[in-house]
Amino acid sequence: MKLLSKYVRINILLVVCIFLLSSLFLYLLVNKTLVFELDEELGDIQLNLQRYVAGKREIPDNSILFDYELDHKPVSDTLPESYFLTVKRFIPIKAGTREFRQLHFTIKNLGKYYEVTIEKQIEGKQMMARNIIKLSLITILCVVIVLMMINRMVFKRLWRPFYDTLSVMRNFHLNKKSDLDFPESDIEEFNYMNNILKTASLKAGEDYIALKEFTENASHELQTPLSIISSKLDLLIQDEHLSERQNHTIISAYTALKKMSQLNQSLLLLAKIGNQQYTFVEKITLPERFEEKIEQFKEIWQDQELRIITSISESYIVMNSDLNDILINNLLSNAAKHNIQGGFIQIILSSGFLSISNSGTNGPLDKNKLYKRFYKSDQSSSSNGLGLSIIKQICEVSEVTVTYVFENKTHKFILVWPT
Repeated sequence: MKLLSKYVRINILLVVCIFLLSSLFLYLLVNKTLVFELDEELGDIQLNLQRYVAGKREIPDNSILFDYELDHKPVSDTLPESYFLTVKRFIPIKAGTREFRQLHFTIKNLGKYYEVTIEKQIEGKQMMARNIIKLSLITILCVVIVLMMINRMVFKRLWRPFYDTLSVMRNFHLNKKSDLDFPESDIEEFNYMNNILKTASLKAGEDYIALKEFTENASHELQTPLSIISSKLDLLIQDEHLSERQNHTIISAYTALKKMSQLNQSLLLLAKIGNQQYTFVEKITLPERFEEKIEQFKEIWQDQELRIITSISESYIVMNSDLNDILINNLLSNAAKHNIQGGFIQIILSSGFLSISNSGTNGPLDKNKLYKRFYKSDQSSSSNGLGLSIIKQICEVSEVTVTYVFENKTHKFILVWPT
């Protein structure tokens, strides 16, 4: 739920509760006022009736009270004091229950005591309740409509700088050297947020550049001693005076060194791609590239007894030639490494579309970790876990969309690019 919608919903809920409570309070207040005025009228009638009995020496009937009902009955003693009651009675003529306000008091006539009851219907109470309910509902409806209009017209305008800031942050990338240009706002909180984000982005950019430079420099500096060690091991392996145990030890060290060298080269490649050192692009005819690569990988595929299925039509892409070569190598190498003996590799190439599929016994790769560095679906694999990360980064700098799909025990990488 959006913040504005939640804010307006809470406001509407509060306004509705306030109006309902206000309506209830208004109803009780008006009802109390009506009863108070009616009690005063009944009190006046009591005084007049007492004067009448004192002068006439008789208790009158209902004819002199018009809208009031008068009743009296003899009692043995006087009441301590007069009191009021509200009673409900069914009225056959009106086919409903009505409320009546009664005043009870004692009057003395000719030496005898009488309990006198004067009552009158509390009129207008139901009509008043209906009118208050109607007024409250109409007011609530108007308030809801007004709040919704305010949400559309005023709040969206007030929050526009916030969404503009989000739009700027959405297009921000650490590997692209670009300053954040936030829109100016007359709202202090938004300007404060923009300043904080700008400061944080500058610090993150500086840290990112420092980290990239460190990775590139470290990888570059490591390459020379690794090459020296590799050449020394080559000479040792060729020494005929080595025992079988010594030869086995040197070969193990040479294998580990080769793996370390490949890892170093992959990290160096990622650093160069991140530093945008492959800026030169050209139009590449892909069918020719794939014919060369298929010829290069033929021996590896024959050893694994892989069946190669191809559907290659005219296609080209505009990107850096070296990155394109690395991209195809990694895709085909990945399809071979994670295949099964006697499996298949399918290559489908058309205009702006490339699909490379391979059979596999394992389940799908974890899409949340697929392109993360050093991710391995099989921890026992000899791979350094950087191949898919390199593929992803090359695709990003070359405006190529890469998608992974797993179905029917088949891993498939789909690449799409503008033509």
